[in-house]
Amino acid sequence: MKIKNEDVTIKIGNKKMSFKNLILDNYIELFRDSFLEFKNKTLNYCFIKFNATQTINEKSTTMDYDVVMSCETYKIKQIYTGNTITNKYTYEKEFINGNSFVNTIKNHVGDKICSIGFGDLKAVGEEKERTIFKPVIYAFLDVSRYNITVQEGQEIIISRIDKVSSDLLFFSPYPVLKLPYHLSIEGYLATTGMEYSEIVPKLESIGFGNLSNVMRDEIPAEQLNITKEGIDTINIGPLTLKNEGKGLYPSYNLYPSEDLYPQKSTPRWIIYKFRMYRIEYDRDTSEETWVPVGGYYYQSQYTEAFGKMNLKIKYERG
Repeated sequence: MKIKNEDVTIKIGNKKMSFKNLILDNYIELFRDSFLEFKNKTLNYCFIKFNATQTINEKSTTMDYDVVMSCETYKIKQIYTGNTITNKYTYEKEFINGNSFVNTIKNHVGDKICSIGFGDLKAVGEEKERTIFKPVIYAFLDVSRYNITVQEGQEIIISRIDKVSSDLLFFSPYPVLKLPYHLSIEGYLATTGMEYSEIVPKLESIGFGNLSNVMRDEIPAEQLNITKEGIDTINIGPLTLKNEGKGLYPSYNLYPSEDLYPQKSTPRWIIYKFRMYRIEYDRDTSEETWVPVGGYYYQSQYTEAFGKMNLKIKYERG
């Protein structure tokens, strides 16, 4: 599985510049963790720091900032093609904390943009009836070498495009499920009138199959030894795949004996089954409950191996 930033564009008035940013380790971890139980990966906020450089590396999780911009829900586009999901964001609205701005770009006319981070805001306390937030960043861009300054009367628009891809095959018997949602940023959004429900996947089982979309020898996930390794790896195993030979199947032309076929062959596909759940929230306690909705999908990979095996699912920067 690969997570790749395709583009970050900064537009001030008629001036536009494009870059590629650094994907941080904790964003890779969100994708890895979502293999077992879904985590939201939406980059809702953009953090801007003026006139000062800062050192951010792959292991960083926060940054200094002056202004926060948000990406409204309707400005987030999730496009899928085969096993590739493309996510597009547009940040053009300043974040409001209560009834006032945390800071405003109007206060920074003539200032130079040095750092831009993308991620989320985590509430860490209250101060004078205002919520105190801490940024959690998942991607970072250093533009301190470029002369990108705020101009009087010109708005700032920042956009980004990310691409998430998988080398595993996808299949679902439910036409409404069209992509591997554990790799998506916000799951499947089911709309009912003006409201929507967040429907997300959870690994239910792993099995084998002679076909990529027909599972046999299904093993529930809770009976498997599944562990996390580092920031980017899921380990599964050991699993045992019995060698049943090449098999023998009916032919439309040859009928040697009723005793000779059909016979099973050694499965060549490892199949991961993901069940879909609706997340329901208690209005009083804010606790969430996962309710199965019936739908599921498969991801599968081909193997020539048999016997005892250990599987690894890897997540990496594209």
